[in-house]
Amino acid sequence: MDDIPKSRYQIKPPKDLKSKFLFLMDKREKDEVEALERKKEEEEAARLAELNKKKPDVYHGLRIHSWVLVLHGKREVAKSFFIEPSTGLRMELDTEKYLGLECVFNHANYWVNMQDCGQGIKELVYDLGDSTLWEAMFTMDSEQAMSVKVPVVGENPEPAAEDDEDDEFDEDAYLASLTELPHCWTEPIDISQLEFDSRCPNGHKTTLYKKAKLENHGLYQNKRGLITRIIEYSDDLWKVESTVHEKYVHRSDHLLERIMNKEDKTVRDIFGRGHTRSLKEHFYRTDETGPEARREITYHISGRKDDLSKREHTATDLIEYFENREDFLYERHVQYGPRTKKFGPASEGKLRPILKIDEYFRRNEAKPAETDVHHRTFDFVNDRIVLRFHHRGDDVTQDVLRFLRPKGEGSTFTLTMDMVEHYRVRPASQVPNWTRLDLHRMYTKLQDEREKLLKTIRQIAEEVVETLQEREEEEQKLELEISMYDPNRNHEAKRKREELERQRIEAIRIRKEKEKDYLSPFLIRLGDPPQLTGNEAATVRYECMDAFRKRLEHQATLMHDKFKLETKELMRVQNVFQEDEKAGLHSTETEQRYKEECEGLNYRLNMLQRRIQKHREMAVKKFRELENRLDADPRLAAYDAMLADAMPKTPFQQQPSSTSKGSRMSRAGN
Repeated sequence: MDDIPKSRYQIKPPKDLKSKFLFLMDKREKDEVEALERKKEEEEAARLAELNKKKPDVYHGLRIHSWVLVLHGKREVAKSFFIEPSTGLRMELDTEKYLGLECVFNHANYWVNMQDCGQGIKELVYDLGDSTLWEAMFTMDSEQAMSVKVPVVGENPEPAAEDDEDDEFDEDAYLASLTELPHCWTEPIDISQLEFDSRCPNGHKTTLYKKAKLENHGLYQNKRGLITRIIEYSDDLWKVESTVHEKYVHRSDHLLERIMNKEDKTVRDIFGRGHTRSLKEHFYRTDETGPEARREITYHISGRKDDLSKREHTATDLIEYFENREDFLYERHVQYGPRTKKFGPASEGKLRPILKIDEYFRRNEAKPAETDVHHRTFDFVNDRIVLRFHHRGDDVTQDVLRFLRPKGEGSTFTLTMDMVEHYRVRPASQVPNWTRLDLHRMYTKLQDEREKLLKTIRQIAEEVVETLQEREEEEQKLELEISMYDPNRNHEAKRKREELERQRIEAIRIRKEKEKDYLSPFLIRLGDPPQLTGNEAATVRYECMDAFRKRLEHQATLMHDKFKLETKELMRVQNVFQEDEKAGLHSTETEQRYKEECEGLNYRLNMLQRRIQKHREMAVKKFRELENRLDADPRLAAYDAMLADAMPKTPFQQQPSSTSKGSRMSRAGN
């Protein structure tokens, strides 16, 4: 074909009528636009690099930090090392994370570093016994300071082994090794519970990180119970939020966490135990609302009677997962169809039509595999019921039983064998050996369960609507729960505690009054009856007044005996002084001592005379007060009634006066 000469009569291709000038102008314009975009990208990259550039730290080398130094030599430690307390990780002694070291201390001593830390701590020598490297504050041997053990309060010391006698704790040596230090001149730190619960100044703190922001709130500082909010941004200027993670406490709806993805428009709520609907997790989308929107609800199984663990909703499906059910059901799948528009009230087309219900059951070892249902299907479109049984042994397929729609309708129908399709993996097997009557009963039972399932599905739809409504109400009427043991916030509990304290004090006062009850010793002798008769009241009254009289007489007797002793002592001193004076044995000192003794004895005698006189006056007054208290005591009212009945009344004396009553009581008491 290549050797054939080209014909001179060929069709010329059409001329290109495009302007090369316009093409060059378009290309130049595109290049300028691309150059401008490239320049903007470079400027943005430079700006981001400047933002991400680490700023100079003005406090570099000025911050104080503490960490742990573990020296070798004991506890099978072969090499010394550091422990960083903020991470709990082991670090070597030549690490560059520490810029310098000022001091080392333990429970027994304090060593000041005398070495140069200009090049960090790589070259430091940790020989605490060398005073040229480490200056000790207390004059104690470094080995002794490192070997002293402090017993832990509340721990029982373990018995020492025979070869560990040197390691036993010597309390006397430890106390002797301590140096008495002056008391601290600062006041102890006093932090109230409210201040401690605030967790940060003013109860709120915000910390900015690269493409993230952390918000911390104190307890009860946020009305919605928020304590932590972590916001992740997709830009470096903290403007475009991508993820928001919030944590809550003390909420009445038991919400613990909420994770919001602003890019996917999804929200995941995590609940604690105690929710009225036993909610555990609720996953939904913010751009879809209503009970038919896509959502996943996880439940606390312990709070559900039906052992439901999870429920997934979409516009066309409902999937439920169960655990530990007695009927071995572990999954239920409901398929919905589109709503059909009908003429009539709006309530008629409210429910979605159900196309199919699939249920899955676990293996029941008490039944043969050929009769143990694994997958049950209620097909409402084709009006049939399909039962798929568990696999038996190493069988690849499973037995299947299908029920077609019967000819009759209602409670009576005729089930023929052409309405039943039974696929058997092993046709020669005698199990199952169902008769026509068995199949009829099985189908009747399945029809009843079908109606129950329909009712259950409708109840599930209502439950979902009620759950969403309750969640809206909980968010609108949110309250924070206050513990009954919180005295600062629970005013009701505080009022109850104050009331209990008042009742306790009142009970103590009443008990003390009962202990001081002047009639209790005499009432106990009678068995402490709830009500006294006239004779019993008279007996109690007489015994009480007689005991009080004897007590007054005993006090007067004691004061008289004391007066007699002091008088005898004064007479003895005077006689001794007179005898010494006759014998010429007294001196200025004896005379002075005699005067002092006489003045003291006369002073005591005068005081005793005044007390005796006052006792006589007060005895009469106290006796009358006791009579008045006995007259007013309601427990002795039977005595007054007995006197009133025993005294004859005249026309001129219908009722005795208080004066005559008191005189009668006095005579009766005497």
